[in-house]
Amino acid sequence: MDPDKLKEIEDRVAREPVPYAQVVQMLKAIGVKAYDVDVTKGTILYRGNHKVYGLQASSQKLSIAPAFSPEKIEDAYSRIERREIDYPTFLKALAEAGVERYTSDFKRMAIIFKGGGKEHRKPIPEA
Repeated sequence: MDPDKLKEIEDRVAREPVPYAQVVQMLKAIGVKAYDVDVTKGTILYRGNHKVYGLQASSQKLSIAPAFSPEKIEDAYSRIERREIDYPTFLKALAEAGVERYTSDFKRMAIIFKGGGKEHRKPIPEA
């Protein structure tokens, strides 16, 4: 897992609309097995090939809503997939849905959203 390649992918995704399934394929191609996002801090921790690499995805500090809402999670996910919102706005919507953190697990091909002792799983679409 090469930090420079991660940065290239991050920059590309910030510049142009890339479907999430394609982002997953790009990350897998450079050895990423999973990544963890701390919604409150806006940090991403990439894991793969016995390496860990962290990035600051957003500088905004978010407060997490007390109620965990799978419906709001699904809405936020749909909106970012349709490219109606950018990633910082997606994180804000997740915070409003009660999500404290989420993991994208490429082995299980699932996104696991967690908050308030609850979780919501969403399958990662195939490219």
